Amino acid sequence: MDETQHLANRLRRVALFALLDEEELEALARRCRPVQLARDEVLFLRGEPARGFYLVERGRIKLFLDSPSGAEKIVDTVGPGGTFGEAVMFLDQPYPVSTAALGEAELVFVPKEAVDELLERRPDFCRRMLAGMAMRLRVMVRDIEAYSLQTAAQRVIGYLLQSCEHERGEATIELPLPRYVIASRLNLTPETLSRVFHELAQQGVLRSEGRRVVVPDVGRLRDYGGREERR
Repeated sequence: MDETQHLANRLRRVALFALLDEEELEALARRCRPVQLARDEVLFLRGEPARGFYLVERGRIKLFLDSPSGAEKIVDTVGPGGTFGEAVMFLDQPYPVSTAALGEAELVFVPKEAVDELLERRPDFCRRMLAGMAMRLRVMVRDIEAYSLQTAAQRVIGYLLQSCEHERGEATIELPLPRYVIASRLNLTPETLSRVFHELAQQGVLRSEGRRVVVPDVGRLRDYGGREERR
C-alpha cells in the first residue's frame, strides 16, 4: 500500500470525510501531508500563516497563548478525530494561537486549496465542516459562561460530570490530561485545582488517586455543584 492509499484510509475513518467516494478520498490524500510530533514539540506559533487545517489521529494537541510574563494559557486541547485551524484558514489570517503536542502525536495536514475544491463540489462536506465549527463555538460560549459565572468548584464538577456515563451511581474517571492542563483549561491555577479536589474529597463526593477519580455517587456530585451555585 502506497502512502496515498494509506492516507486515504486514515481520512476515511473521520466523520468529516465519510461521505467522500474513493476517487475523492484519494485525490484529497494526494494533497495532504502526515505530521509526527514528539512530546512538547511545537506545531506552529501564533502569527504564522494559516495554510490549512489539521486532523489529529493519535495523541493530543494543546492550543495555547503565552502572556508577556511567560505564563501559558491553554485555550483548548484536541484529541483523536478532532480538527483545528479551519476557521482561521477561511479568513486568510495568521493562526491566533500556538500549538504543541502534549505527548507523541500523529496528525494529517489538509491544505486550504484542497478544502476549497471540495467545498465547491460537495455541499454536504461544507455542511459538515460548518457544523463542526458551530459546535466548537458553542463549547467556547459555554466555557466563557463558566469562567464568568461559576465558582472554581462548579467548573471542576462540570468537567468531571462530562466524563460520567450515568446520571446516578458510582463512576470511575481516568483524567485524559495532566492536572496543570486541566487547571489552565478551566481558567484556574494548579494550586486552586488541587484545593478544590481536596475540598471535594473532604466532603466525600469523590476520591482522587493520581489521574483516577472515583465518584461514589454521580447524583450527589451534581447536587453538590448545585449547592455551590446557591451560596
